[in-house]
Amino acid sequence: MTAELPRKTLPDDPSRGEILTSLVIGAQTWIHRRVDSFTLGAGGTTRRSMSFDLTIPPDFTLLGPKDQVLVPLALIEKGALRRVDTDDPDRHPMPVLGAAENSRLTAELLAFLLEPAAPGLGFPSSRLRLLLDRLVAFRPGIDSDADRAHIVAELDNAIRDAWPDPDGEQAEVAALAEHIARGFLDHFLLVVAVSSDLVGRRVVLKFGYDREVGAPDWGNRVGAIRFSLPDVGLSRSQHVEFEAPPGLKVVELDVAETFREHPTGNGGVDHPAEQRAVAHVAFTPTRPLSGAEARVEVAPVGSGIYSFTVVAVLAVLAFSGLIINERQPGVQLVSLDFHVPSQSVSLLLIGPALFLSWMARAPEHRALAALLAPLRLMLAVCTLALLLAGVAVAVPLERWVWDTIWALVPILGIVNSIGLLLYSVNAPGFVRALFERRSAP
Repeated sequence: MTAELPRKTLPDDPSRGEILTSLVIGAQTWIHRRVDSFTLGAGGTTRRSMSFDLTIPPDFTLLGPKDQVLVPLALIEKGALRRVDTDDPDRHPMPVLGAAENSRLTAELLAFLLEPAAPGLGFPSSRLRLLLDRLVAFRPGIDSDADRAHIVAELDNAIRDAWPDPDGEQAEVAALAEHIARGFLDHFLLVVAVSSDLVGRRVVLKFGYDREVGAPDWGNRVGAIRFSLPDVGLSRSQHVEFEAPPGLKVVELDVAETFREHPTGNGGVDHPAEQRAVAHVAFTPTRPLSGAEARVEVAPVGSGIYSFTVVAVLAVLAFSGLIINERQPGVQLVSLDFHVPSQSVSLLLIGPALFLSWMARAPEHRALAALLAPLRLMLAVCTLALLLAGVAVAVPLERWVWDTIWALVPILGIVNSIGLLLYSVNAPGFVRALFERRSAP
C-alpha cells in the first residue's frame, strides 16, 4: 500500500531545481544498487518490483512536509499506476508525490537545466514555464502527435536560446539537457517522501506496480518479449530479473544499455542452462542517464501441453496412416465381416474429450496464451479429426459423405503434423526475423 502527499504541500521554490538536478545527474554516487524485477503472473498481470539500495546524500536534501525529505528514485512511464506498493526500511508505506507536486518539481528541474545563465536564481520566464508545464503534462496515447511535435519544436528553440553557439563541453551539456527534457514527454520522475532521520544512512527502499509488457508474436515456439528501461544509469549497479509464468521457461534474457537511443555496447545476457522460469542480468551502467532495451526469449516447458500435443498429433497421424492404408486397393487389414461395436464409438470419443480438457484454462498471461495458441489449435484439429471419425463410425451416412470424411481425416492428420514440425523448429520466428532484417535500413 502507498499514499499520495496532499496537494499544495510544496511551495514554489525554483532553487530546488539545482538540488534536484544534482540528485538526478549524480544518482550513481548515492544509488548504489537497483534491482528491476518483472514477474508475469498466472492471473494475467505483469508485476514490476523495484528495489533501491541507496544513501540519501546530506549535501543535497530536498525538504518535504512534516520532517520528511523528498527522494527522486526513477523514471516511470506516464499513465495510471495500478496496485502501487511502497516500502521504507521499516517496511512501512512511503508517500509518493502526486501529479501536481511531481509536475512542479520536474518543471523546476528543467528550468534549471534550460536557463544556465542564472542557475537556481529567480523564476523562469513565463514563456519557458508554459512550455515546461505543457511538456510534463503531455499524455502519451491521449494527446496528439501534433501536440508532441509542437512541444519538441519549442523545446529545440529553448535549447538554442540557452546555448546559442555551443561548442565542446557546452554542446555536450545542451545535448544532455535535451535528452533529459524529451524523456519527460513519456515518463515522470518518481519522487517519494521518507523520514529525515534516514538522511546519510544506507537504506533499501522498494516500489512496485503493475505494468504492461508486449506479448510474443503468435505462432512462435520461442517468443520474444521486449520492454524498455529508460533510467538504468540512475544507479551504480543495475540488476534486471525476469520471471516467466507457469508453463513457460526463459531461453534468454538480453539487456543492452543505450544512450540517446544508441547502444553503448554494455549490458548482459543470461542463458539459463536448465528449464528455469527466472533469469537475471547485472551490469554497471556507463553513463549517468543511460537507458536499456531488454529482450526476453520464452518458450513452453518440455513437459505439459507441449509433450501432450506431440503425442496427440502423432497418434492422430498414425490413425490417419491406418485409414490411408486401409483404403488402398488390394490392402485389407480389417475383415469385411467385422462390425464396429457401439462401445468403440465411446472409446473413440475419449480422445476429443481429453484434448478439450487440455484447452480449458483459467485466466493466464497473454504471453503464455500467445505461445500456447498454436498447440491448442493443433489439439482442436485432433479433436475435429476424431469427432469426424466417430460420426462416420456411428451414423449411417450416405456413401459420398462417408468417403469425404475418411478422406478428410488423413488430410487433417498430415497437415497437423506439418504444423507441429514447423512449430517445433520455430520456423515462423525464423521467417519473421529474416523479413525484419531485410526490411531494416
